[in-house]
Amino acid sequence: SLAELTERVTKLLPPQVRLAGMALAAGGNEPVVRFTVVGNSEEAVEKFLINLEDSSYFRHVAIINQGFEQEGSAGGPVRIACTAQYQGARRN
Repeated sequence: SLAELTERVTKLLPPQVRLAGMALAAGGNEPVVRFTVVGNSEEAVEKFLINLEDSSYFRHVAIINQGFEQEGSAGGPVRIACTAQYQGARRN
């Protein structure tokens, strides 16, 4: 269900990263999820990607867009969009 998917993704987010968007598309037997996340740093967003790849609920993680919003010398938020095949439907 969408509620289970959202809960699983939320558990993978480090404290410095927030989920900005999520879309689910049918992809044969394995639905494809598109995530947009925003983090305080590149390292925080990278930690989310590692958590996603290490999760048994997702596979074939791919970054499709990445952006940096510079705010002064300290830098700014990092935004990425990625896709992954969701295995949760098959595991239940």
